[in-house]
Amino acid sequence: MLWQLQGSNTYVLGSIHATDMNPVQLLQEEEIAFSKATHVFFEIDYADSVDLAPTLLPPNAHLPEFITADTYTATRAHWTHLGLDEKSLLTIKPGWAALQLMGHAVQAAGYTPQLGVDAQLWNRAKCEAKRIGNLESRSEQIRILATAPIEEQVAFLAHVVALDAGLSEFREMLAAWKNRDAPFFERFLSARIALMPKTTSELIWRRNTNWIPTVLEKARQPEPTLFVVGALHLAGSIGLPNLLAQQGQKLLRQA
Repeated sequence: MLWQLQGSNTYVLGSIHATDMNPVQLLQEEEIAFSKATHVFFEIDYADSVDLAPTLLPPNAHLPEFITADTYTATRAHWTHLGLDEKSLLTIKPGWAALQLMGHAVQAAGYTPQLGVDAQLWNRAKCEAKRIGNLESRSEQIRILATAPIEEQVAFLAHVVALDAGLSEFREMLAAWKNRDAPFFERFLSARIALMPKTTSELIWRRNTNWIPTVLEKARQPEPTLFVVGALHLAGSIGLPNLLAQQGQKLLRQA
């Protein structure tokens, strides 16, 4: 899933944050764009540490106070099935509980963030002595998730535990990435907007908006540059192609 900013040496690659591919399988056009790039930007610095304090509930507050009994029962069942400590579940925010469940379910099934498209390309960029940049910090990502409206966090957790802790959704996303199926990501994004509109706006639209000045600055320079971002950041009306088009710029699909 590769786009090029028209008239520039700047490319944007849509990635997925965990896979079972070792090594990751890029299309020819994607591999060429990475190989030629001397400056590669990622969402975050993968060597960066993160403070998880914002993901905790206030002192003396507990997760069952925020969600229904049925949702907590289902959450606890998934949590313990994955071998996680039930005591830690009691003190975290609903949205973080949902993400932890999804992450551990995905890893238990053999898909790891270390094999994510972005993580593998970050390691390759380091080994090849490319210049590496990041668009934000891990702490900024955590802040968005931790400050999401509580009712949307609750809805997200209920959605995740009603399924298989998000594993089937992840497998669909990975299959779509392998097929470079952009329409799937548009449908998936629409479903996320319906489930948690404010949170999705912060995660996708606002972050894209924050990144655009850096993308445009690099596009004005001759240096071959590649931006590696999650595939959802390229989807729909709040995706980078559409937002750039609103500024008179064209992000053209290459692969």
